[in-house]
Amino acid sequence: MVRLFGSPPVAPAKSRIVELAVGRRANLLWIARTLPDAECLGIDPVADGIREAQKFSRDAQLNNVCFQACDLLDRDFGDERFDHIINHGLFTGVPEAVQERILWICADHLATNGTVFISYNTLLGCGIRQSLRELFLLELAGMLQEDLQSSQKQLERIQAGLAKLKEAMPGV
Repeated sequence: MVRLFGSPPVAPAKSRIVELAVGRRANLLWIARTLPDAECLGIDPVADGIREAQKFSRDAQLNNVCFQACDLLDRDFGDERFDHIINHGLFTGVPEAVQERILWICADHLATNGTVFISYNTLLGCGIRQSLRELFLLELAGMLQEDLQSSQKQLERIQAGLAKLKEAMPGV
């Protein structure tokens, strides 16, 4: 994308990367593992998850990644500049003050020719719920009208549908 706008992109191999709200941490840990000369910073308000990520990065001997438990609204970035700013899935469903802070961080702390990735998930988890709802409705569609009056029979039918789904997707 940076090339499309006429600028040379910053090579990820030796860049400074920050992920705002690292969540399950898998994304940044993968980046740190595959780009050993990059400096990676992960920020998330959930201290337990950050401690888990810190332990994993120590066990995996990843010396190029740092995780910090803090609120984005409170963290002082000082003069830090990042070549790549990642915000995957947080922008959706947070208060406007947090969205504004994310945009401010991007505007004030992005290095020259850096890139920002902000994903905006319009369904915010609803896609999975909607798919399950549709699956359950399909399971119930063949029931006789009198059986639909029984919550127990509906539940049994849905449980049978879930068992079929589990059988079709082993290991999930």
